[in-house]
Amino acid sequence: MINSIDSEYSLIGSLMRMAENRPITELYQHVSKVDDTDFSDSLCRVIYRFIKMSVMNEKPFDELTLHEQILNSYEAPDIKISDIGKFSMLQTSFAAIESHVEKVRDLSKIGRAHV
Repeated sequence: MINSIDSEYSLIGSLMRMAENRPITELYQHVSKVDDTDFSDSLCRVIYRFIKMSVMNEKPFDELTLHEQILNSYEAPDIKISDIGKFSMLQTSFAAIESHVEKVRDLSKIGRAHV
């Protein structure tokens, strides 16, 4: 499957940075365009699923709250807070978030076409 881990990491990192200083409702326009199934990396897929749930429910999030939600779900009990933290440490900018959204979606469509 064709994928771009860099784009997936950048999208999650951008969303996490936006959540630090933007209203949660502002993230909706981005998460509404991407599904967790668009991610090829399983770690990205799980973390994004919980980011999207938080945004859709208008609940603020950070790496600690995401980690607690994931652990409480029993979906991925082996994910550590440091796994989530590495995304928020990325030097991404939310100014380019729309290009990350498009790239993740486009690469997902290409990957599905080759299955």
